[in-house]
Amino acid sequence: MSYILDLLLKQIFTQPFLLLAIVVFIGYMAMGQKVSKALIGAFKASIGIIVMNIGSGALSTNFGYLLTALKEATGLQGAGLNTYSTMTAGFEKMDAVLGDGVGTSWGLYTLLLAFIVNLILVALRKWTKIRAVYLTGNAMIV
Repeated sequence: MSYILDLLLKQIFTQPFLLLAIVVFIGYMAMGQKVSKALIGAFKASIGIIVMNIGSGALSTNFGYLLTALKEATGLQGAGLNTYSTMTAGFEKMDAVLGDGVGTSWGLYTLLLAFIVNLILVALRKWTKIRAVYLTGNAMIV
């Protein structure tokens, strides 16, 4: 049992493309879709995450060069809209207030709680009219 839990926590749930594929698969099955449609949807989601990671990495890297050039040419100080650096700065600030490593944990717990609330709101769509599961939190766990 410990081996299976270790496999899930350290090998599968740490890989965003696998984690979101599982979430999409469960979503399709919960909607009563065929297993084949659920597998295709999970595969598409995992490929989409991989492609997004490649594209966002290239964009962030190249945009960083542009920001550096603008800073050197104009002397302006600022930060780009990079979710990773923004998240890192937020976690560092929370760590400074709450203690080393504690802020990061609470930041990730907040993301998890928000995801669960989103799932509950979708489950109650008859009353909430919310039909979309917000999966873009993967940008913060990559």
